[in-house]
Amino acid sequence: MTSQLATRACPACTGKEKSLLHHQRFVLPAGYPVRAGYDVVYCLRCGMMFADFPSSQAELDTYYGTQAKIASVPERRNPEHSPDYIRHKTFCQWVETLGIGKSTRILDGGCGNGGVLRLLRNAGYQNLYGMDPVRECCEIAHLCSGAECRDGSFSSHQWGDETFDVIISTQVLEHIYDLAAIIGDMKKLLSPEGMI
Repeated sequence: MTSQLATRACPACTGKEKSLLHHQRFVLPAGYPVRAGYDVVYCLRCGMMFADFPSSQAELDTYYGTQAKIASVPERRNPEHSPDYIRHKTFCQWVETLGIGKSTRILDGGCGNGGVLRLLRNAGYQNLYGMDPVRECCEIAHLCSGAECRDGSFSSHQWGDETFDVIISTQVLEHIYDLAAIIGDMKKLLSPEGMI
């Protein structure tokens, strides 16, 4: 493996030196909002493996908002039948160990069809909010959890001046181009003592 400069910085350490592990290519229809492939690379500074691609966060937001199929998968409409159910349930059980009050304002960024929100609601959490770039996912999440849900991403600033005590984001960060920027956007949504 030869060393080369990364198209994007390592999401973990911001290192630029990488080794190529794999070229991933796709056959996509004309006008598709993301590029037809990416490289899977190994950061020579910290060892993290990541997708090194020339797309921007705006292109990814367009893709996830218009092309992603998560809402159209029938099993996703009923969270108990989702392959993610056990992972979501385990995550919610972990949240309960943190001692977060049941009236805490919690935002699930990238809520998908609301599996985590529904489990948190069932555990007694009352102030739940969701956000996802796919409008249909937001509608399903609202129906299954009762949470107020808005379509958008952390970078689209859908919440105005509202803040949250806790922001969760499961199975999302691997789809983000610039983690530092998104974490900065998340921090803008936090109350003074809030946590991500």
